[in-house]
Amino acid sequence: MAIADATLQYLVENKKCRTLFITHYPLLATKLGKKFPSDVQNLHMNYDAEEGIDGLHRITFLYKLVPGLATGNKVAFTKI
Repeated sequence: MAIADATLQYLVENKKCRTLFITHYPLLATKLGKKFPSDVQNLHMNYDAEEGIDGLHRITFLYKLVPGLATGNKVAFTKI
């Protein structure tokens, strides 16, 4: 995690990256947002999640960018 943290901070401070896609380290995303509040925002694509009567989870992506981190692991419910 230290390598990921150092890499992300380098990208924000030195390369002025406009987009960072973080999937596995939400704590790092939160830390970056607090350390660089004028440069980093945590956003996610909004979704509706529901469990069907068959017990399967259904995810509908709403194609709307909203503030904050996504909660839960929606990748586990994604059927390819």
